[in-house]
Amino acid sequence: MDDIIKKAKEKGEEAELFQVTHKTTPVEFENNRLKNIKTQELNSYALRLIKDGRLGFSTSTKEDNPEELLEKARQSSTFGRNFEPNLPENDPVELKDMYDPKVQEVPLEKLIELGTELVDTMKNKNSDVLAQAEVEKAETKITIKNTRGFDNSYTKSSFTIMGGAMLMVGKSFLTFGSFKSLPNYDPDTAEIKEELLQDLEFGPKEVDITSGNYDVIISPSAMGDVFRPIIASIDGQAVEKKMSPFRDKLEQKLFDDRVSLIDMPHKPWTPGMCPFDDEGTLTKETPFIKEGTLLNFPLDLLTANSLKMEPTGHAVRSALSLPSPGLHNAVLEPGETELKDMIKSIDKGVYVKDLMGAWAGNPYGGEVNGNISLGYLIENGEIVGRIKDCMFSCNTFEVLKDQLVDFSKESKWMGSISYPYAQLEGVSITAKG
Repeated sequence: MDDIIKKAKEKGEEAELFQVTHKTTPVEFENNRLKNIKTQELNSYALRLIKDGRLGFSTSTKEDNPEELLEKARQSSTFGRNFEPNLPENDPVELKDMYDPKVQEVPLEKLIELGTELVDTMKNKNSDVLAQAEVEKAETKITIKNTRGFDNSYTKSSFTIMGGAMLMVGKSFLTFGSFKSLPNYDPDTAEIKEELLQDLEFGPKEVDITSGNYDVIISPSAMGDVFRPIIASIDGQAVEKKMSPFRDKLEQKLFDDRVSLIDMPHKPWTPGMCPFDDEGTLTKETPFIKEGTLLNFPLDLLTANSLKMEPTGHAVRSALSLPSPGLHNAVLEPGETELKDMIKSIDKGVYVKDLMGAWAGNPYGGEVNGNISLGYLIENGEIVGRIKDCMFSCNTFEVLKDQLVDFSKESKWMGSISYPYAQLEGVSITAKG
């Protein structure tokens, strides 16, 4: 593969080779028992080739036939979209605190011990539970080479602990879980256990609720669904295709002053750290929303060129796909109120931990409608039991402008975004019957 860029250049073609090497060792528990231990290493190669101004693309998981990879990219360029921007050529700065050698040094016995602890914690609380757990150490190396001379790579580690369970309650299964995934070795499971035990305490206690408007606390997990219309609407491709309602609203105040979403790809020991994006553009801290005002869209090379704007270094992709605009390490800024004080402040309300089906539908109108797959009733400042057969409905653009009570001090990484808990007022909950 080392010569593939050279061979493309000899033909007067622009080319970029994106290589991912991913090594992982997960230890998995299922139904209270150790199920699987394995180590995998996967290599993948993705080639973008610009021939006569058109983009070709090919992928492979083998490195023994670069000529075939090159030829397939040339053939596909016949039908590819126009590609006008120049590929990046500037070298990035080296980032520290994204690789922890201790992660790969963790022995299998420790991974098994951590998983066993989670399973035993849940079984000791309720002997009927079917507990699951997974503890994984992983290492990912990203390498990008192009015909402009860009030839750089970085390696990051990750250590993931997750636990969850199923429990038969009445005639239905209660399911719940918790996890954390960070670049550094952190075997502390206290917060995960606390969350799992809370679900085991209140999950089996089903309580009734009537339809109405309630004060609602949204967990970081459910925030992924509630915040989805905003993520979809700032996406560079949605702006380019004129689907986004935000396409002509840069510099306009759209949300409450406390809503700030800032991408921080250089923030130490966070999951999405990267010195350059997935096509080689250098990354930097980028505010998308600051104190409620829309400031930037995440853009890759193509969308930036189409919109006649500068690329922001937000090309993301999987190992075998074309890049598109996305977020690396975005932080929805937390507030000052602790979660326990949010709960205490509510006379009667709902704590939404997980939603189901809320991703469906058109996000560009801001509407979020989904079943509450895991949620609790709050009365007189305390969680009293689990609600079921309820639907959550809101318009994200409206509630984060006029109905935000506060964000919590606590936050949690959910993929590429760190979300706090959000307390909203006057949110519609529809109950069955």
